[in-house]
Amino acid sequence: MIPALLIGVGLWGNWQSSKALDDVSRVEVMRRPLSDFTSGMLLGLVSGLLVGVHYASQCKQAWGFFDKVVIPMLGLGSSSKPEGRPPDGGSAPYQPGPAIQMQPQQAMPQVYYPPQQQQ
Repeated sequence: MIPALLIGVGLWGNWQSSKALDDVSRVEVMRRPLSDFTSGMLLGLVSGLLVGVHYASQCKQAWGFFDKVVIPMLGLGSSSKPEGRPPDGGSAPYQPGPAIQMQPQQAMPQVYYPPQQQQ
């Protein structure tokens, strides 16, 4: 009888505290000017922008370490494309052609005069 009474008192106390918590959360919802999602997106946007502007080089360095050390150690392969390979997955590296030499500009532009018809 006593264990059943203790379980009942514990469940009743739990029900009362959850009721009180629901009342508090209802009041808290009415006081929020923005929803949780919108304020979270705004906070993430601002903090991401600040971190990206101020710590871009450190982030690139950390990603390079992660890409070269951690990913191969876990056996996942490299997340970046291999150097020297074209993006379509071919085996030959890209060889650039000869550079085009530009002629220096003359002082006076050349003008084309079409031949005049004689009547």
